[in-house]
Amino acid sequence: MNPKPLHRSITFWSGIFVMGFITWAWWDSGKFQSTLTWQRFKVLHLEGYLGITISPPTKAQPFEFHRKAPLASDARAFHLARPAFARSGNPRPKTRETFPDGLTTTQVISLWGCKASPPGWSIIFIPHWLILLLADLPWLGFLTLRAMRHVRARRSILSET
Repeated sequence: MNPKPLHRSITFWSGIFVMGFITWAWWDSGKFQSTLTWQRFKVLHLEGYLGITISPPTKAQPFEFHRKAPLASDARAFHLARPAFARSGNPRPKTRETFPDGLTTTQVISLWGCKASPPGWSIIFIPHWLILLLADLPWLGFLTLRAMRHVRARRSILSET
């Protein structure tokens, strides 16, 4: 029995679907600002990154979702944002130079606010290009394993005849 061609592979089409979705989310983050809040967690989706904020435990917050268009000057399709992370309880930075170059305005404001907050706050910014890369690597690994399995199957078919 011959192996299925690549275009009939569930692995291939699943990877295409996932990478298409991440690319759409990246494009959408340049056009709209989305915020999802649930209990201690807040997820920001804007300017080419996914930001996750974890606050100290407080009373239960309801599930909220907000979506709005960003400022017209900030509206770009594909931002190449940098990853960033901050924990609270550190002294507030006095100038913008304490942050690495390449951060978006929203990242700098959020990091500055988080560092000056009482202990228990954390914020991480994960750019969409990094999410796309992290999804792409296992997908390529699975496709490589599939190709190796198909080569072995062809060899065994040829050796039987």
